[in-house]
Amino acid sequence: MNKIIIFLTFSYLLNFSFGYSNHVCQLNTAQGLIDLSPLTLPYGGYYAGSFFDYPPKSFSLLFNICGYAKKCNSLGGNNFFTNAQSCAFYPQDGTAPPMGYTDKSEITQISNGVSLSYYGSNTGVTQLDILCDPSSKSLNIYDCIRINSVVPVFKCSMYSMYACPN
Repeated sequence: MNKIIIFLTFSYLLNFSFGYSNHVCQLNTAQGLIDLSPLTLPYGGYYAGSFFDYPPKSFSLLFNICGYAKKCNSLGGNNFFTNAQSCAFYPQDGTAPPMGYTDKSEITQISNGVSLSYYGSNTGVTQLDILCDPSSKSLNIYDCIRINSVVPVFKCSMYSMYACPN
């Protein structure tokens, strides 16, 4: 019994300390509430950010905002259901390793917007920096880069009116 309580306590502290939670879509700021849930594509839909400057294998980051990307669960041998929020799709060989999971997410405030991070295992971290643009009614992706580190960070920057506080 003590082992179960210790494990549950440790799991809770681990989740709390790293900011992981299920479907992080909202952030209360001093300026008001930021709610990204209108950007979630239904039925596991996905957005795509391209990484052309990473030879020899260019790839696309397939991702959803605050939800899973169904295509990530069916590409490159991923023939079982997972909660993959994002994956790196390599069209040259059809592989698509998951890069982040919906149950390991974090939202933080950045200058003029929010940063939404989805953590994978050793395959990488997806970081989506969404900047406030009151005139942008959809999600406009303008830059995607890979940051080399022990665990690679796949970062896409974009604009949306939903990153503006209400």
